[in-house]
Amino acid sequence: MDCRIVQHNLFTYRENDLPPGITRDIEAHISECESCKKLLAGFQSVETLIEKDRAAEPNPFIATRIILYIENDLARQSKKRGLILRPILVTLTVLGAVALGYTIGKSGFDRIIGPVDNNNQIENLKTELYIHDFIDENTTLIINE
Repeated sequence: MDCRIVQHNLFTYRENDLPPGITRDIEAHISECESCKKLLAGFQSVETLIEKDRAAEPNPFIATRIILYIENDLARQSKKRGLILRPILVTLTVLGAVALGYTIGKSGFDRIIGPVDNNNQIENLKTELYIHDFIDENTTLIINE
């Protein structure tokens, strides 16, 4: 018998669900093949371990401990969220204060200076620089010779 066939039917063999002829062939192969014998021994040790775990008595306080652990973990997470939100709130408050100060300062500065009159400023500049007419560069025509 081939090792692949034995490995494929090993679980069914352990459950005694194979026909008697195939069971005899698998037993004969396992007695001769070391790798299949080791695989069967490993399979049996896993089954033994599972049976021991099934037979073990559960801790009666395990549910209480799990709930307590979850509650503590949730409390720690909410504290972390508070620590993360605090710097964000402080930053937003500072930015809001700066924006408010800029707005108040700008409105007060506009009241002191008054509205800007560009035409009046240009006329004052002309008289200070002794320029009678400004040349408009867009309307000046340059002729190339």
